Amino acid sequence: MTTLDKAQKGQVIKISSIDNPDIKTQAIRLGIGEGEVVTCREIIPAGPVVICKCKQEVAIGRQLARKIGIEPVALPLNKCASRMVADAKTPQRAQAVSHKI
Repeated sequence: MTTLDKAQKGQVIKISSIDNPDIKTQAIRLGIGEGEVVTCREIIPAGPVVICKCKQEVAIGRQLARKIGIEPVALPLNKCASRMVADAKTPQRAQAVSHKI
C-alpha cells in the first residue's frame, strides 16, 4: 500500500485506507475520508502534502500523511477533478498556490 506522503504533484488519488480511528476522525475534520478522490496539489520539502478536493486545498502534515493509504486513479474523472489536474499543471496557478502556503 502506498501512503499519501509518497504521492506525486498533480497525481489524482483515492484515499483507500485510514486505519487508526483517531486519524480517521482528524481526516474527516479536514474534509477527507476513505473513498474520497483528491489531487495532490503540492509536496513541500520536509513539510506538508497539499491536497485539493473541488477547489478546497488542505495541507496535511507529513506524519499524518504517512498514515493515510492511497491508490492512483485513472483519468479522466469528473469535471472537478479534471480541472484540478489542469490547474496544478498551469505555471501561473502553481505559483499562486506556492504563495498561499
